[in-house]
Amino acid sequence: MEITTRCVVEPDEPVAKEYAFDCKLIAALRVKAKSQKEAEVMLREVLDAASCNAGCWSDGSPVLFEASLDGEPPLFEVDGEPENRTAKSLKM
Repeated sequence: MEITTRCVVEPDEPVAKEYAFDCKLIAALRVKAKSQKEAEVMLREVLDAASCNAGCWSDGSPVLFEASLDGEPPLFEVDGEPENRTAKSLKM
């Protein structure tokens, strides 16, 4: 006995498509390291096509995506204190 399953779409119901967007997101990541240089290396390694989960869509399915760094991330804090200099000025 052979059983086949067919997906039936009602004529007035649009077929769902998957749309891909190239998004630029803003995130603050805190890295514990011995130096800024070491922190930057760690950040680049972990964000090289990192698998991310941003919660759930309205239907309950997970919002999954990959993230990578694009350019130099500016340093804005060290040990909780605001950093006024740019990340490039701190590199040694």
